[in-house]
Amino acid sequence: MSVASEKNVYIFPDDIPVNIGNPQDLLRLKMLFPSREIHIVVGSDVVREASSYLAPPAENSIHGFDHIVFMRSPYRPDEESGTGQGCPEVSVGDLKSIKGDVKILSLPVHVEEISSSQIRENIDYNRDVSNLIDPIAQKYIYDNSLYLREPQFKQILKENSILVQVTDQDDSQLLTELNDTLLKNHINKNQINRTLQKEGMIIIIRDGEIKNYIVGLAAFYLSDHPSSGQGMDVVITGVLAAKETRIQNLEQIILTELLAYCLKNHVTFAVYHDHFGTISQRITGNLERQGFRKAEEGYDGAAVYEVGMKYPVALIDDMMTTIKEPFSKNEKVLEVIKEAHKKFQGALVKLYPGNLVLSFDSDVMQQRMVDIIASENAETSESESMKAKKRLGKSMCVPFGKILRGMAVPGTVTKSLHTEKVFEPEIDRFEIKEFPNYSLLCNQIRTIKSFGRPVLLIDDLLHKGYRMRGLDPILKQEGLEVSKLIVGILSGRGLELMEQQGRQVDSVYFIPNMLSWLSESSMYPFVGGDSVRRNGNHFSGILPSINMVLPYTAPRFLLYVPKKSIYDFSMTCLENTRSILSTLEEEYQAMFERNLTLNRLSEAIISPRYPDKGANISYDFNLPPSVYIANDIEKLIRLKNVIL
Repeated sequence: MSVASEKNVYIFPDDIPVNIGNPQDLLRLKMLFPSREIHIVVGSDVVREASSYLAPPAENSIHGFDHIVFMRSPYRPDEESGTGQGCPEVSVGDLKSIKGDVKILSLPVHVEEISSSQIRENIDYNRDVSNLIDPIAQKYIYDNSLYLREPQFKQILKENSILVQVTDQDDSQLLTELNDTLLKNHINKNQINRTLQKEGMIIIIRDGEIKNYIVGLAAFYLSDHPSSGQGMDVVITGVLAAKETRIQNLEQIILTELLAYCLKNHVTFAVYHDHFGTISQRITGNLERQGFRKAEEGYDGAAVYEVGMKYPVALIDDMMTTIKEPFSKNEKVLEVIKEAHKKFQGALVKLYPGNLVLSFDSDVMQQRMVDIIASENAETSESESMKAKKRLGKSMCVPFGKILRGMAVPGTVTKSLHTEKVFEPEIDRFEIKEFPNYSLLCNQIRTIKSFGRPVLLIDDLLHKGYRMRGLDPILKQEGLEVSKLIVGILSGRGLELMEQQGRQVDSVYFIPNMLSWLSESSMYPFVGGDSVRRNGNHFSGILPSINMVLPYTAPRFLLYVPKKSIYDFSMTCLENTRSILSTLEEEYQAMFERNLTLNRLSEAIISPRYPDKGANISYDFNLPPSVYIANDIEKLIRLKNVIL
């Protein structure tokens, strides 16, 4: 847009990727302009820091091109560090690796001082930026609500932040460590010790950010005499969690990790019979929200809970991945999301009575996935001429779902493949397409291929494999080398699909027979969902979408569920959404002294959406989203008599 009025200036097509670190791409660039001289226009900081310049010169490498280098002022504040020391100028030594002709230029002072940080800050405060960028570009940015509260850099996830360990109960060294830490001042220390010294196993949760300190555990043993008639039973004899820890919902995480371990080992029935003498309402509440039912009292008078595990339901607790800072750290927002998740679990238990409802924390899943990626990508570059302190593994990480969205894996080149499930207006079929306003999937894949690295494809779940079915022919067409697919949750069906495609797959969790799966955010209007194909531009960058709940559509995945359960589940989703959005609106008002309306929803939600209600039905984008949720709740109540 900024150069549209310039004569003889053209945008290079995005279906021909040019990676300046790939000599083959640069050779193709030369061949595209056989009779022209090509100059690389670059900032001095790129020459000093980019890996393509730090690598040794080679045939057709970037070093052989003529360059126009724009100097960055040494007095300009460093955008990344926020310090006032500025960035040092490129030295003559830095330019020695460039074999082509080099012209060094400087920008006028009033232009040189313009920075992306300054523009973003002004956009956040709705200030005029026409003196910083082209007015046409400014209008487009404001019309589409771009860059609002957007982080300038990707969040880098930490390795080994949460460690999960399964071991025998008679591990004397571990018992000593437990008595010195988690059990040190516990009122039932002796009773817990007696339980842990019996035959069985322990699952341990360690906090990798606090010297691998043990923050939680559960004791259990496997039985060869199944209550379900086939498979194995697991008897859980106690759960213990630290009272003070940075890890949220620790009891839930402990139970999930234990039950996921059991599913991987073909356990089909679970019993909770407390031997620690510490069962609390928090633990029983977590059991009930995962489908456990109170059975009978044990020989010691303690309550016994049980659940079938043969066909579990997988729930991904991913709401926190949809909220922007500072709201993602706001205590009131965190509390309302926590309570909403509990209600959502309860509604799922009613949908699938007698089945295990396994809730996976997306933050824990991401951190454990980073550990798998780091292990897979352990081999690092051997080049001694690389001056960068951080070594990069040979493979690149390519997330193509919701997990690791907007994040970077340490020591790994990370580049997302932006995909979207797009439904037809009748919601009878869908396609896997590029995310709106992104390049075509084939062009994105060509860009990834131009990095010249083996690819680790990353997704949150693989069961029916819709995304992989859509991507597989394009990956093969473009000849992209995919060394492995790594997912958060893998089902037996997903494993078979990858075997049919001839692809290697690894996962954080494995569920052999998965009955159903849900991502919590996708059930909440204005927060998540899948796109609906509509012509025209999307106002304020908000996508027309569908949530698989009433009154928007009859959810296909609940065809054989009683209508009352579907109604109650849909109402829970709408009420949860209203609670979350109302809290966000209140906190936004308190923080910025203005209303959180639909046209500014992208300041609080990473990828905001609105429920699609037809081609010619529009929203008032000056109203808060909670108003429309209240309308939809009213509409669902009107339909109650017909549904029930």
